[in-house]
Amino acid sequence: MWGKSVQALVLVLTVGMLASSCSSDTSEGVDADAEADAATTAIESEVDESEATTTTSATDEGDPDDAPPAGSSECTVVITGDREETWNFEAGTSNLGIATDYWFSDETQRAAVEELGGSYEEFVEKGDPLVAFLGVYCSESDDAMEPGRGANVGAADATRATDLPMAPGIYPIVGGGTVSDEAPAGTMTADLAMVDDEIYETIVDSGSLEIDRWDNEGIEGSFSFAALEMFSEDPKEIDVTIQFSVACETPPYDC
Repeated sequence: MWGKSVQALVLVLTVGMLASSCSSDTSEGVDADAEADAATTAIESEVDESEATTTTSATDEGDPDDAPPAGSSECTVVITGDREETWNFEAGTSNLGIATDYWFSDETQRAAVEELGGSYEEFVEKGDPLVAFLGVYCSESDDAMEPGRGANVGAADATRATDLPMAPGIYPIVGGGTVSDEAPAGTMTADLAMVDDEIYETIVDSGSLEIDRWDNEGIEGSFSFAALEMFSEDPKEIDVTIQFSVACETPPYDC
């Protein structure tokens, strides 16, 4: 999921989620293909085709303590333990960004819901996200088949706006993305991707997401967790710490 631009998330996730959550509000005889076309039309009318991030390879060196210029985005992944590495990702040279409903206007979200024949007020009352309440990703590529090395963190499926307001806060990381549908509301899942043969699984309840700043201009913070190598007779255990700063950009958002 995090290997795509925010616009792709809007077009793909909105179709899948809204088609199911709003289907009870639409008239009979509207099939899934018609709903998908309607959602895509609604979002495309509100969101420019420009992507939230551009893609090349990440750099290996740089000082993570250097403050980013105003309006820039960057992410630093530090791995310690049985394996030690540092990756630096910057906007314009990596796939770095955020998926969040909070940066879309009410008009953008209303258009998507009403294009499907649903009630925006009822949709808001349910508390479901249009795209995601929060997901932060940084990787080498936006190619879902070959995303390269990177890391991501996202809200558990059960999370609602009351559990995760746009504000500073600390949230526990309960495991990897595969447990998102079972994780409690207000918790996070996180994953790490390598480019070699080593595959790591996030250790349960081993970290947290700390948001230092989150407003309509951007988000800054860090998340950390422990991970264990899979499919190995002598598995490595590592600690992963990610510092991130992501600016809100128009397009695709309504900053």
